[in-house]
Amino acid sequence: MLPLPSRISMSLTDQTPVLRWGAALLLVNLLITGWLAPWVQASANSHMNAGPSVAMTFVAIAVVLAGHLLFFKLQRPAWLMVASLLAWAVWLSGVYCQGCAASG
Repeated sequence: MLPLPSRISMSLTDQTPVLRWGAALLLVNLLITGWLAPWVQASANSHMNAGPSVAMTFVAIAVVLAGHLLFFKLQRPAWLMVASLLAWAVWLSGVYCQGCAASG
């Protein structure tokens, strides 16, 4: 008989931070895709573009989160949240009125 290992290296408790950041990343992206991005586009279509202010807010959150990650030396999955927020900031800052863009 083979002896059983005293500790399983890939247990759920070892992966908990990865699962937490992955779940947070999924939730944030679902909320942005399902609620915030359509709202920003609707505000741009009514010529009250909220995209740049939301983008600046996302950049500020990403900078604060990056500082937190650097200070506490957290793992790689947390950096995906920073990259995701910065990508959304770039996309949201370039939203224009669809009617004006189509008519020239």
